[in-house]
Amino acid sequence: MLKLKLSEVLSSVRLEPQPGSDIGSLSDQLFPPVSIDSRTIKAGEAFFAIKGERFDGHQFLPQALERGAQVLVLSDTTDLPPLPEDCMCLKAEDTTAALQRLAAFVREQWGKSLLAITGSMGKTTTRHFTASLLGTGQNVLQSPGNLNNHIGLPLTLLEIDEHHDSAVVELGMNHPGEISLLSSICHPSGALITNVGPVHSEFFSSMLEVAQAKGEILDHLDPAGTYFYNADDPLVVGLRDQFSGRQVSFGFGTDANYQVTDFHFKNLQKMEFSIEGPDCLIKASVPFIGKHVLYNIAAATAVALESNLEPKAVQNALSSLRPLPQRGQILECEGITIWDDTYNSNPEAVNTLLDTLRLVTGYHRKVLVLGDMLELGSESTKYHRQVGGKAASSNLDYIFTVGPEAWNAGAEAGNTGFPQGHIDHFNDSHGAAEFLRHFLQPGDLVLIKGSRGVRMEVITESLRGVLS
Repeated sequence: MLKLKLSEVLSSVRLEPQPGSDIGSLSDQLFPPVSIDSRTIKAGEAFFAIKGERFDGHQFLPQALERGAQVLVLSDTTDLPPLPEDCMCLKAEDTTAALQRLAAFVREQWGKSLLAITGSMGKTTTRHFTASLLGTGQNVLQSPGNLNNHIGLPLTLLEIDEHHDSAVVELGMNHPGEISLLSSICHPSGALITNVGPVHSEFFSSMLEVAQAKGEILDHLDPAGTYFYNADDPLVVGLRDQFSGRQVSFGFGTDANYQVTDFHFKNLQKMEFSIEGPDCLIKASVPFIGKHVLYNIAAATAVALESNLEPKAVQNALSSLRPLPQRGQILECEGITIWDDTYNSNPEAVNTLLDTLRLVTGYHRKVLVLGDMLELGSESTKYHRQVGGKAASSNLDYIFTVGPEAWNAGAEAGNTGFPQGHIDHFNDSHGAAEFLRHFLQPGDLVLIKGSRGVRMEVITESLRGVLS
């Protein structure tokens, strides 16, 4: 964490020392690193007792103290256990808000380049690729895992240190106003919107509303900063008028500043492509495939080149990119090829994968295992049936569905002419895993896709022998 004096934090974050906490003699002391987890907190750290929907950090004060917490930040100081002599207690009206204010203060004091990425799909992969490319010439902080919400983002920002040259963070949402809050915390100097699609659509009445919610990021973008956007997505393009500063686009269309001009698949583990930008042409290959991934690559390339990295360095770094776990990994197991895209799902992501799968050849059988696509609201049945209809024409040999919503996809595939004997349904991922362990044969390719709530990773783990 950035070096900040305790006195600075108290005034900026609005924390009130409690009786028995001798702040006067410690005002020049540095504020310690922060933890919200009593199970992993280290001696000397500050414990923020966060109240969530299913937990209350105040219940774990004894454990935090036992592990050596030096500072307690609480909203409720009743029934406070005895504190060690070297431990201080600070009160905040709302500990989550206090965590956010501290993160915003750290970001302000650090003051270097920060790119915030949002969008309906591809946020995490774009963040990972962008940080990887920037990392060839900079020391880059990026959001770990999927820490992209009102607690995860502050925790990421609190990892900023003096040695970081830049940061790449991810902003997630499922309600209006969330992107505005997150953007106000991280104050981006660059903003990137990947796309707008039917994800978390149960909380919005239209895709235009989803786009407007994503566009909240531009309200907090530094006027001297840059808006990076997908030139092929009309809803994202429509947000341009909300920002009067510099704008850089990426995509396949001729109007994109960074245009994917050529791509082809050698096999599941090799994709060659070209990206043409202002005064440069980059040709590279990566050991994974998918047109949807090229948007992530083009976005990352645009950011890297606009950050003054040399085209040759970016081109060399592209070949080192790898997909994150459960996001398009190709796995081999006893002659069976598993295309693991189980982290999450939505209609556009599935449709794009089906477009790619249709072009893949050289396998004994091509099998789709599709789990529920969640949070689609009243349009869920419609979206699942649309995906089922597309699957029926995607050169597949078998379609297996998992979960009550995905059943509609299988039903529509059958209605569209896919052989009924090659469609089956399972209530949960465990049942599908047990069946597939005996059904799949060497030479088969199986694509596994579904929303996190369906736990489709159980199938991948079972096929790899992780589960009994």
